Amino acid sequence: MNQINLFIELTRLKRPIGFMLLFWPCLWGLTLVYDFNSNLFNYFFYSALFLSGSILMRSAGCIINDIADKNFDQKVERTKNRPIASGKVSVKLASTYALILCGIAFLVLINFNKLTILMALISMPLAFTYPLMKRITYWPQLFLGITFNYGLVLAWISISGEISIIPIIFYLGAIFWTLGYDTIYGFQDIKDDEIIGVKSTSIKFKNDPKKFLFINTGKLHRAASAVTFATPSFLDVNKNISIKQIELRGLEAAIDKNDAKGNFLPSINAQANHSWNIGLNQDITRGTLENRTTQYTSMGANLSVDLYRGLRNLNQMYRANLAILASQLQLDDMKDDIRLMVANSYLQIMFNIEILDVQKSQLEVTKADADRTQKMIESGIRIKADLLEIDATMASQEQAVVIAENNLRLSKINLAQILLITDYENFDIVVMDMDVPFAQILAQNPKTIYEKALTHRNDIKLLLTNIEIAEKDIQLAKGGLQPNLTAFYGFNSRVSYADRFTGNGIFNDVPIGFVGSTNETVLRSVEGSRAIGPLPFEDQFNFNKGHNLGLRLNVPIFNGNAARNNVERSKVNLLRQQNQLEQEKLNLNL
Repeated sequence: MNQINLFIELTRLKRPIGFMLLFWPCLWGLTLVYDFNSNLFNYFFYSALFLSGSILMRSAGCIINDIADKNFDQKVERTKNRPIASGKVSVKLASTYALILCGIAFLVLINFNKLTILMALISMPLAFTYPLMKRITYWPQLFLGITFNYGLVLAWISISGEISIIPIIFYLGAIFWTLGYDTIYGFQDIKDDEIIGVKSTSIKFKNDPKKFLFINTGKLHRAASAVTFATPSFLDVNKNISIKQIELRGLEAAIDKNDAKGNFLPSINAQANHSWNIGLNQDITRGTLENRTTQYTSMGANLSVDLYRGLRNLNQMYRANLAILASQLQLDDMKDDIRLMVANSYLQIMFNIEILDVQKSQLEVTKADADRTQKMIESGIRIKADLLEIDATMASQEQAVVIAENNLRLSKINLAQILLITDYENFDIVVMDMDVPFAQILAQNPKTIYEKALTHRNDIKLLLTNIEIAEKDIQLAKGGLQPNLTAFYGFNSRVSYADRFTGNGIFNDVPIGFVGSTNETVLRSVEGSRAIGPLPFEDQFNFNKGHNLGLRLNVPIFNGNAARNNVERSKVNLLRQQNQLEQEKLNLNL
């Protein structure tokens, strides 16, 4: 019973709105094309087929989406308890469920005509790639609309047996309908989505959602997300050199993410060549060797797509998102450190000011004591030795004042350096009275403070993210042990500018041998030739063009244990990151 409940939760069957959003476009297309003057049985029959297909494919789509988003769902409050994200259902079992559902859906599909079956199979890549779109583009909802409303076109084809402009128009309208409602739905996940590094139209238009109402007019804009830091008015941490260095690392992480996106795209290359061959060359028309100068032009294009690389493309994208998150956490941690340095430096200046005041006050007291002692010596009450002792004390205090002044000056210079202020001479601070809320801190027990630190400290979050990155590095390294499957296509053609030889209509008898018994010469009639110009460029291009396509499978067998060593090296790095986290936790306990 528990497994049944998990399956229902996994496929979202308790929330029928999901498969109804798939079924409604099918019903629209069916209603548009159906002749209601005929028998209604087929209408209800096809409606039932599309409803069944919607339930099956939506359920399979939910499973595929949860498998792809497993690591992200664990970090989002709304999705962290999903069966796969929480570990209640394994990825292997979930994949089995998805395959079974797709198999049953295929049995439903074969009840339609051939064109409907073909168009449905063509749409399958859309259904399986949608979960990846949120990692690549800010418009995953657009791809969702293309996928969810495809049934409108299929329903039309299932009755009419052909594609028309009418369902296409309704299909485009339905796409924007889906784009609208899913964008509104996604506003609840903006905060979590930004943290884990996924994209959506909700994030794109978060600062100006009203503009989204005009999306159909093509008035698009790029909404920039800004992070506000609570900094003192006298501090601009963004000017700090260390901050700038970490920001550059963030830019590098963003570039790495673009590289990861590029791994999903095909590789396309084109080449062209024009050459002059001077000297002994083969005449491609007659196959003879001649001493001449010829020109050739060749051109071609190649396309290759990685179909399977041991899931390295997907893991590389996950890692790139984690690297961006780590860079942001490192940036936040550095800003916190700088703010702490500023606060400590400011307090040190305040402390040195107080010390200087104390030293000056003591010196004034000693000077006053020296004046009194001098008067008492003059009146014969005290001896001169007493004055000498006071003078020695005063000299020591004057030295202490100088040291306190130097310490104050050095502490101001230190703060100025942190704030990137070069005018040390004119730099000063405003002395403020501050109420320190000791009671709020002391009212909490150490365990509570420790648990809050584990949750909120950026350095802890950074170490946890580094552990996730190390885990992805292991998966990437393991991908090097798996086969690679690549699809490729090539096109090429060539053009020659050499003269062609054709018959001139004059035939001559040419001896080709002798009859053994009679020694009679054997003759063959051979037509003479004449040179004419080359074929036109376009004709040669079309005549000489060629195509090559296929699949390339690369199976790693032995590479000097390099791939396995990479796996082990990645495991060592994971242990190193875990040790750093434990050390940081120990430091917090201390």
